[in-house]
Amino acid sequence: MIKIICQSTLPLKYEKNILKYSKYLLHSLKINKGLNIIITDNEQMRKLHKKYCKDDSPTDVLSFHSYGIDNFLGEVIVNIDFAKKESKKRKISLEEEVYRYITHGVLHILGYRDDKRNLKKIMWQKQEELLRKYLNE
Repeated sequence: MIKIICQSTLPLKYEKNILKYSKYLLHSLKINKGLNIIITDNEQMRKLHKKYCKDDSPTDVLSFHSYGIDNFLGEVIVNIDFAKKESKKRKISLEEEVYRYITHGVLHILGYRDDKRNLKKIMWQKQEELLRKYLNE
C-alpha cells in the first residue's frame, strides 16, 4: 500500500497523480511492499535535514528504509517548495520534478548511492530511465 501524506498544500490532482506514479515505480522495480510518501515544505525539510544529516538547510528529498518492518519499504519525504523552484528553473512540470524526487528516494532505499561520481552516474541513469518510461507512456 502506498500512502500519500501532505504536510503542505497540494491540489488533489497532484496527490492522485503521485499515487499513480508511485504504483508504476514500485511495479517497475518489482517491489510489493508499502511506501509512505510525505509531501512537506522548506521549513519542515530543513528541520529533518538538520536532525538526520546534521545540515541546517532544506534539501529536495530524504528517504528512510523501514529496516525490520515486514511488507513496508520505507518513507520518501519530498520538499514541494524545492520542487516548485527547481521545476520552474528547469522548465518542466512540477509533477515531473516530484516524480524524480520520489524515484531518487526509492532508489536510495534500495541501496543505490550517489556519493561518488561512478555510483551517481549509475543511480541517475536508472532514475531517468524509470521516469522517461512513465512520461512517454
